[in-house]
Amino acid sequence: MSTLKRFKINFPVNGEDQELFAEPMDLNHRMYSLERKLMDPHPLLIENTESGWKVTSQDDWNLSPQEVNELGNFLEREYHIRPQE
Repeated sequence: MSTLKRFKINFPVNGEDQELFAEPMDLNHRMYSLERKLMDPHPLLIENTESGWKVTSQDDWNLSPQEVNELGNFLEREYHIRPQE
């Protein structure tokens, strides 16, 4: 069985480059949880739907739909090449 691991990325959030902790929530990498710091009380949950990446958490971090889509696509590309914790 494959284990899902957290990994770090740098990504602009609201125009400011931030270090984020990303973790896939399923084995198909269709949903990710992102935290601005470990144990973030307001993680961002995004899911890949038929119409693109969408926020599924209550807090959307004020990201536009385009930014969410870019973030999801970035996570898909980066997961396999990032060191995982």
